Amino acid sequence: MLARRPTEESLDTTQFLGVLTALRQGNFSVRLPLDWTGVCGKIADALNDLIEVHDKMAQECVRVSHSVGKEGKLTQRLALGQLLAHLRAALARP
Repeated sequence: MLARRPTEESLDTTQFLGVLTALRQGNFSVRLPLDWTGVCGKIADALNDLIEVHDKMAQECVRVSHSVGKEGKLTQRLALGQLLAHLRAALARP
């Protein structure tokens, strides 16, 4: 099935819902298309940026969980500095 390319007046709600549903189920590999334009393009860019930040956060949590839970390294901490910098950069995009 070919996804239609939305204009400012028409958002592909089926594709949008599919990405949100996959994200809710923990699938951080999904993204909205990068070639959407107008308001729909801005929505796609913002959601894609948020998905990327959540993916990085989940990876960091897995890393710390493994270090502490499996290896017993009780001094391990979440490296939030890079995550926060990435989040700030994503939020600063026009």
